[in-house]
Amino acid sequence: MRPAGKGFSTASRRTGIGRVAPAQRGYWPDGAAPDGSYRASATGQDALDLIEALGRDRADLIVTTFGARAAYAAANLDATRVASLSVCGPLWPSTANRLARRR
Repeated sequence: MRPAGKGFSTASRRTGIGRVAPAQRGYWPDGAAPDGSYRASATGQDALDLIEALGRDRADLIVTTFGARAAYAAANLDATRVASLSVCGPLWPSTANRLARRR
């Protein structure tokens, strides 16, 4: 787990809001999943465990499409721990081109 975003760090110190950008199981720095499971329920539980490790009762989950599966699973496992969930998707070049032509 590593803090993400210098500008956000300054604002988070002033407001008490924080963010983390954890690596999912199977990715740097930890390598393979310790229990060998890559199921949605396992990655969702990882998110809930992270909320707890950070000393929070609840968290707002803001993820890219890559983290959506884990975030949805976390909310499904324990909705009381997920205050809100936002998934931000990439703007693929083909989509950007279509939008540009509409102008």
